[in-house]
Amino acid sequence: ETGEPIVDIEVNGTTSANPTVERSWLVGYYPIKSPDGKVVLLSTIVTDITGQKSAQKSLTDSEARFRMLYENAPVMIDAFDSDGRCIMFNKECERVLGLSSEDKFENRQLLS
Repeated sequence: ETGEPIVDIEVNGTTSANPTVERSWLVGYYPIKSPDGKVVLLSTIVTDITGQKSAQKSLTDSEARFRMLYENAPVMIDAFDSDGRCIMFNKECERVLGLSSEDKFENRQLLS
């Protein structure tokens, strides 16, 4: 109706060629106008993003597993930036050093 493109619509479904395989596509609709500005045709571009979606899910799952292991490890794990400020530490650091979660965000030097 507006004559403007509609882009990045995510569509999920199956095809008749592979009805049991769920796929994901990114769809864009682009109007083609006549010289007087009326929309006379619609061009559609469909990009299969199934692989990217699968990779993103794998990465998200991996990050969640790492986070669980990191937070619950029975050893102290911490990280410091190049200025020596603590940017993250796990629950064992909190327990042994008496730190709180607020200390993570103060960016102060916890150890000297």
